[in-house]
Amino acid sequence: MPLVFPNFWSPFNMTSDITLCIPAYNASPFILETIDSVCNQTYRNFHCIVSVDLSNDDTYHKLSSSLVDKRFTIHRQQRRLGWARNVNYVISKSTSRYVCIMPHDDIIHPTYIDKLLPIIKNDQEIAAVYSDIVQFGDGKEATIKQPSVSGSKLERILDYLNHHYNCVVFRGIVDREKVGDDIYCSSNKFDDFSQDTIWGLKLALHGKLIRHPKILYSKRYLDTSYHHKWQQWDTQKNLAAWAYHCAKCLHILMKDGQLHSHRTEISQAIINRLLQRKAPLWRKSELQDHLNYNEMVPRLITNISGKDG
Repeated sequence: MPLVFPNFWSPFNMTSDITLCIPAYNASPFILETIDSVCNQTYRNFHCIVSVDLSNDDTYHKLSSSLVDKRFTIHRQQRRLGWARNVNYVISKSTSRYVCIMPHDDIIHPTYIDKLLPIIKNDQEIAAVYSDIVQFGDGKEATIKQPSVSGSKLERILDYLNHHYNCVVFRGIVDREKVGDDIYCSSNKFDDFSQDTIWGLKLALHGKLIRHPKILYSKRYLDTSYHHKWQQWDTQKNLAAWAYHCAKCLHILMKDGQLHSHRTEISQAIINRLLQRKAPLWRKSELQDHLNYNEMVPRLITNISGKDG
């Protein structure tokens, strides 16, 4: 279940076109650089909300002593929420139709909002729009791209299951009116493994995910990040997390009613995802020798192919 908070968005209390939502935790070394990139936006009609999770550094002090721009609001948490709850808290405080989740160490190009917001405003079939990302930090630099996900609802689902893992859309602009409660993140027992990818699948149920093929977003690579921790797992934990992830995808589609009308197509796409038949998704070279033989795989395939419980 999503971890949600009160004060849900209403179409009657909008004060700005877009809200940038920044969940922060122990972000003192880089939070002001992130904030500067927001301040430097050429698009001016935005609101930015920062939620500082209970930290043991001076993140909150740096923000409260530096920010005088009235477009910014800072919330200080008195207890540790964790990543997913903090994301949901800051989203819940937004009053704009359009929302962008921005992790506390990322940087956006000055034209980020100017370039992306008109795209989503001008097409009512779009659930989210995003640019390409450049990853930097710790000597690692790479461009991360996610192709657009479009077509009918079934076509979007099958495309996402077969070909998508890197969830660039998580750092995009979302139409909150279109996606409703699915804008909120959920958590899991594997250190929130790939919850951003799950989030992207939920958005694809509501509309198109559209790529703007320019680099307008910079993602900082840190060896303390969740993504880095996942990379350090042994093969068995990676396999268990991947199987859990695929089962979660199935659960979401079952709740949406997709198996009633498209059981064969959905079941096959889930199996394709689990075995990574259509594209390498998560550590395929490491897991490939285990995906077909590990006892959890045929059990999961049986559950997928069987009737709803």
